[in-house]
Amino acid sequence: MLDGRILPPWPDLPYHYYIGVDGTIGEGRDVNFAGDTNTKYDTTGHVQVVLEGNFEIDKPTPEQVVALKRVLVWQAARWKVPISKISVHRDHTSTACPGRNMIAILPDILRELDPSYQPPAQKKKEP
Repeated sequence: MLDGRILPPWPDLPYHYYIGVDGTIGEGRDVNFAGDTNTKYDTTGHVQVVLEGNFEIDKPTPEQVVALKRVLVWQAARWKVPISKISVHRDHTSTACPGRNMIAILPDILRELDPSYQPPAQKKKEP
């Protein structure tokens, strides 16, 4: 890691779903088991979806956005989770993930899935 930590290798894909640049949805870790990240928050109770790409630099492809909507609707219905409860890594820990270009479009994606969706108020950062 950039911060000098050495992490053990994962025995499998640490996310539950993986979306390729062409919109292909791959299944990773069984959702009955917690996913994993290179961060320190507890992922128990979260269904983790990763999109291929670096969204600090790139933008998600239209195919990825369509696939992401499909996975979010499916998993939200399956687990009875309101769209308003969908979160991303940086909501839980200090990270840029999922990247500024994904964050820029995420409210519109969630609003499309639930027209009553309102993004959470931005927290004021300490000076």
